[in-house]
This record gives sequence, structure tokens and C-alpha cells, in this order.
Amino acid sequence: MHLVPLNSSFVYLYQQIENCVEVLCKYLDNLTKDPKNSKFQTIRIRYENKIFKDKVANVRGAEKFLGIAGFIKDDESEAYIFAGDAALSAERFSVLTQLNVCCILCISLLCVTVNIINYCY
Repeated sequence: MHLVPLNSSFVYLYQQIENCVEVLCKYLDNLTKDPKNSKFQTIRIRYENKIFKDKVANVRGAEKFLGIAGFIKDDESEAYIFAGDAALSAERFSVLTQLNVCCILCISLLCVTVNIINYCY
């Protein structure tokens, strides 16, 4: 079998997706690690935040993912806002935890995919 180096555009796309998923994981981790902590009950992600702009905003599906997680796009304040209540309901906490697991699985799947492509080509 002949091994071929990965196309640079594929590598760039992979890195973009991996970076986005890692940031989304961090957002969800902050929401679920201590749901009773008032520091994490309201999270504001400004559109102009460098990390958000560089790693999340340009990845297709990231906005939809934030919406599913409970973030509301607020154009007036130019931010995505997660407004929790005094204590996350068990159902909402469960959804956020499952989404966080999905993010972790997504990173694992990306790594496996790259390894398979590396060995197959």
C-alpha cells in the first residue's frame, strides 16, 4: 500500500473542527461542573471574543449546537447568552452533560478518522 501525505486543506479543516469542538466542550464543562455555582449560571460569549471568533464562529453547525445547548443569540448585546436558573433542572443538566459527552466523542472520532486516513492512503 502506498502512503500519501494528507492534503493540507484536509488537515486545516480537521484542526478547525477539533479546535471548535474543544472550545464547545469547555463551555459545556463550565455549565455542568458546578451547576449551583452562580459564576456558571449565566455565561456570555461575546461575538468579538477572540477565542470564539477564531475557533467557533466560522465552523458550520457551531451556532446550532450552541442553540441546542441552551445559548440564546442576543444581537443587541452581541453575544450568546446562557441564562441558568438558581439550580439547573435535572433535565437541562442531563442534556448539557450528554452534549458534553458528544463533544468528547466527536474529538475521539476525528482522531480515529485521521489515523485511518493516514494508514489507508
